[in-house]
Amino acid sequence: MVELLRNETHDKKTVVLQGWSNDTFLQNPADPSRNMLPLAHYLFQPLNATFINWENVKEYISLPCQTLNFHPGEWSGGEAETYAAFRNYAHSLVFPDPHSSIQHSRFKYDIVLIRRASVSNRTCSGSCRRHLDFSFFKDFALFMKAQNSSATYRIVETDNMTLPEQIRVFSCAKMVIGMHGGGLSNWIFSHQATIVVELGRKLKGCYETLASKLGLQYHHCPDTKFTSCLEALLGNFTSLLA
Repeated sequence: MVELLRNETHDKKTVVLQGWSNDTFLQNPADPSRNMLPLAHYLFQPLNATFINWENVKEYISLPCQTLNFHPGEWSGGEAETYAAFRNYAHSLVFPDPHSSIQHSRFKYDIVLIRRASVSNRTCSGSCRRHLDFSFFKDFALFMKAQNSSATYRIVETDNMTLPEQIRVFSCAKMVIGMHGGGLSNWIFSHQATIVVELGRKLKGCYETLASKLGLQYHHCPDTKFTSCLEALLGNFTSLLA
């Protein structure tokens, strides 16, 4: 959508959305905590775009429109250039001067590990469907300590991060690890050749496809426990930093 609007020649743009009735859209009326509107406005305001809800505003019928249809598991199947252009656009929002090391230093972690947050008791967010238990993060921390490596890491809950913070953190990471789920879409902010690891059963191949389009080094560990698969990947990575 960003790339479509960036290619529009007129100044003011309107985005018409379906009813925000569940957590697959921007806002859940039953649960205000499930609200992606601030993220959307951050991305689209520089493009002079406004949102209207077609359940409340019927004038959309008279607008010249282009309909976007997204199918589960297929959203990463577009042209590689589209994802690369979006990554560059997102980086430009938080790093106006790409050559300034000061802008990056605060957010530099060699490894970013995604923990799926339980953000609401009203709705079933991703964490109630699939998540890594407490023992995983304990074993991860013990393993990293035993490596005696200079590698730094940060455990993040993307549900509780602003979009600018997500862009900064993931664009500065050298390795990103996370459970199969929406948090892995943050790979789109990662620089080319970043190592990315998808944990757990792959219900869809969308994240592997995204990694391929972005030139990321993709790996998959099917376990949700801290097993030899991830140990080997981390061991190889930390040895390179020694």
